[in-house]
Amino acid sequence: MPVKVICQTALKMNRSFLTLVTLLVFIAEVSLLAVFPWVNSNAGYADMLKGLPDNMLMAFGMEGDVTNVNDYLYINFYNSIAIYIFMMVVIVLAVRLTAKLLGDTSLVYFLNASVSRKQFLMSQILVFKGVLFFLALVAFLGALVGKVFLPDQVFDFFDLAKINGELLALFMLIGSLCLLLSVISDNSNQALAYSTPLVLYFYLADVFRKLSKQLDWLDYATLFTVYDPDKICSNTHYFLMSSLVMVVASLVVDYGAVVYFSKRDLYL
Repeated sequence: MPVKVICQTALKMNRSFLTLVTLLVFIAEVSLLAVFPWVNSNAGYADMLKGLPDNMLMAFGMEGDVTNVNDYLYINFYNSIAIYIFMMVVIVLAVRLTAKLLGDTSLVYFLNASVSRKQFLMSQILVFKGVLFFLALVAFLGALVGKVFLPDQVFDFFDLAKINGELLALFMLIGSLCLLLSVISDNSNQALAYSTPLVLYFYLADVFRKLSKQLDWLDYATLFTVYDPDKICSNTHYFLMSSLVMVVASLVVDYGAVVYFSKRDLYL
């Protein structure tokens, strides 16, 4: 079972980083919504998107009507900024919660007679998933606050909730893989060397698979394939099943990480 004091200590040690990314998510989304009236009244942005090749628009999730506030938010936040922030968070936080502590031997502070390895790692996993859930919640609340700037616009908050849920499930799974790699590593540099290429590979494979039909085999080579805002919004069954599968897969990976960590040699 997770240990409360370890969770509290982990949050305290990463307070500055977590505060920064929380503000980044919130400010980015609210700022985008605040300038929506200007973008909507200026045809330049829409014309620029129309001038880009269809496959490029698809590759970067820029398809849609930017004069519609929901499509505008999907294009400029959920298909870009939110993904980049979550990618950074899962890489950095996984390292800070595990490999960094092992590398600088501060893990000794956590592991003592009353705290087992399993309890330690389960506590860190709980913190990790709690942070991702909180960031997804902040993203949803950002849309609610943005509504203040756009009282005449119709927001589909149910669809936004589904997209946030899918984004959360996706990065829970990717984050679990990063945690596993960090647990296997002996220090933070090694963990970053493993996790960063993996996450970038998933993202770039998703981009390239949309650029050419000849690369459609990449559909089966990246987890980002399941993150399809149009499909998520139009098919609730797809959203529920895909999210559930990713959450279960995440828990399985977490279990593997706990088992490995409890048995590995620790050079403290």
